[in-house]
Amino acid sequence: MIDPFTTVIVARGATTGRLTMFGLPIAMNQTCYALRSKNDCHYFIYCHARQSIVNLVHAGHGSVFNTITTGTFKSSTVLVPDVQITKAFEQLIHPFFSQILKNQHLSKSLAKLRDTLLPKLISGELTIPNVEKLLEGIL
Repeated sequence: MIDPFTTVIVARGATTGRLTMFGLPIAMNQTCYALRSKNDCHYFIYCHARQSIVNLVHAGHGSVFNTITTGTFKSSTVLVPDVQITKAFEQLIHPFFSQILKNQHLSKSLAKLRDTLLPKLISGELTIPNVEKLLEGIL
């Protein structure tokens, strides 16, 4: 099981180089790498990976599909700022990522509500009288 706020990079196949950070615990397959911060600077790791992914993909190899291996990571140069700088970055960026996660949860809830109500509205099983009166004036 992969902890929340871990950056996951697809390492092989047609989607090599795609990456994301999940807000919930997940299970992943063996064609991905999970990057986790040792000092709880998870947003920094994600943002740094987003900036570095093009170089990792270009350094990858493979005859059918490009592949990022542990050797690809070892051969790449990473400049890591002082922990105080990454912590300051985390504090600055945290509200933005927090809002993104809230928006994703809200979007999922709204989609579920739409998928529940729309068929009932279309079939006439559920009616909204005020909307019907408004539509009568328009139509």
